Amino acid sequence: MMFRAMLATAAIAAAGATGAHAQTTFPDLPSGSLVQDCGATGANPDICRLREAVPAATLATQLGEARAAVWREGDRLLVAVRTGSAEPMLAGSILAPLAKAEGADLATLVVRIPRLDEALIDVFLVGGEGPVTPQVYRGPKAPPAQTPIPQLRGRVVEETLDSKALGAPRGLTVYLPPGFDQARTYPVAYLADGRSVAFYARLIEPAILDGRVRPVVLVGVHSGQGQQRAIDYLLDWKGSDAGFEAHERFFLEEVMPRAETLYGASRKREERLVTGKSNGGDWALDIALRHPDLFAQAAPAAMARSKAKGVETPGRPRLFVTTGLFDPGITRSRETAARARASGDEVVLVEPVSGHGGLFYQERLVEILAWAFGRP
Repeated sequence: MMFRAMLATAAIAAAGATGAHAQTTFPDLPSGSLVQDCGATGANPDICRLREAVPAATLATQLGEARAAVWREGDRLLVAVRTGSAEPMLAGSILAPLAKAEGADLATLVVRIPRLDEALIDVFLVGGEGPVTPQVYRGPKAPPAQTPIPQLRGRVVEETLDSKALGAPRGLTVYLPPGFDQARTYPVAYLADGRSVAFYARLIEPAILDGRVRPVVLVGVHSGQGQQRAIDYLLDWKGSDAGFEAHERFFLEEVMPRAETLYGASRKREERLVTGKSNGGDWALDIALRHPDLFAQAAPAAMARSKAKGVETPGRPRLFVTTGLFDPGITRSRETAARARASGDEVVLVEPVSGHGGLFYQERLVEILAWAFGRP
């Protein structure tokens, strides 16, 4: 590893031998991309790319032996990665191509973010060679990091349902809070992409124990794999509602009755929440709007393309809509929230200085649960 770092440092130095910077080739930014060059017509005031080559010595210092690094200089966020032979692109909070440092196995991105002090940025590579640990920047005014506890006092149950509605097995991950009593009922949060519930529980349980939220049951409904996830979660997927409706029957007729019978999930409308992110956020909003008699609140995050039919109708569920400021789909969330205000019912719109990555959502879950169900 040390030898590799020495080679990389030497490569940077060679690339920058004629000056303090490596010669850098800046790729064109896709038309319509949220990130455009600073000063360009229509550039986003919240984030823009700077065509700046990073000093070779800075790259060597920041990377060390790592494959990737993220750091700040003033209102600029800088990313550096070792690329291999691939042409990687950043994903997570910032979707943008990387600029290649010629003569070195390196690429960089420099963006200006005026509200960088508030930012929570997670970035990772797509199209690179091998996995790269996501890099995280957290500004001094961002919410403090939540550390998952190593051991739960409550418990997590994993099971698989042989679904008649879907014609296939589908998994559930259920979290039961400390002191769970099957004779009682609890507020229940139904979560899309439910495999994450085992991790989310380790973030949420401390808030239950210290009284920030009520004891709650989390029911994680596993998504289908690959394209099946979109079929399950999105209305009018490729011109058809059939997949959404089949998943809807699975959820309403199989998942919810089981959660209520075995896991103490409340049958009260005001004690039910549906939430999810991305396509799962679309599902959470649309399922709640289609069944306002069953759900008093929904918390969709980073929605991709929600139909939001009925969002203007008085008596709809309360809404907590959250999308990162750098999410390419932020306009959809803003438009949905604007339409929702016409109903006169509650709608909260939160735009953290983040993107489409999952970090901001998992760290908002305690806030979402407190909003939905209050304190003990």
